[in-house]
Amino acid sequence: VPSLLSVLVMPLVRIYETSTVDEKKHLDGLSALSLVIAAYLMIIIILKSTFGLPSWANTVTLAILLVLLSSPLVIAIRAHRDNIEKPSSPAYSPLLDNLEATTSSESSVLTEDQSLNLLQAMRKVDFWLLFLAMVCGMGSGVQR
Repeated sequence: VPSLLSVLVMPLVRIYETSTVDEKKHLDGLSALSLVIAAYLMIIIILKSTFGLPSWANTVTLAILLVLLSSPLVIAIRAHRDNIEKPSSPAYSPLLDNLEATTSSESSVLTEDQSLNLLQAMRKVDFWLLFLAMVCGMGSGVQR
C-alpha cells in the first residue's frame, strides 16, 4: 500500500526554483535540531533503562523534550521573518515562475489551491491521498 500511495501522490509534488543559499541555513538548522532531539532521546532512554530516574527527573526530561520539540517553530518563524525582510526578486519568485509557465485556467486552479482552509482541503482527493500515505508511513513506527 505505501508504494502504491507514493505513485498516486507523485503528481501532487510541485518543484519550485528558489534561492537555495537563503533556505539552506534554515534547513541545516532543522536537520541539526533533529539530530539533537534524536541524541537526547537516545541518552534519556539509556539512562532510564540503566539507572531508572526518579519522578522529578522524569518531569525535568519531559520539560526539556517539550522545549526541544517546540524549537522548530523558532526556526520557522526566523525563516519567515528573513523572507519578509529580504523579499525575493521577481526573477526568483516561485509563484511568478510557475504562473508564467501555466495557462490562465491552470493559474486559477493554482490560486484556488493556495487559498483553501482545512474544511475545503478535506473535500479534495489530494488531501486524503496525502493523509493515507502519512498514516501508512507512520503505521510501522507506532507499533511496539
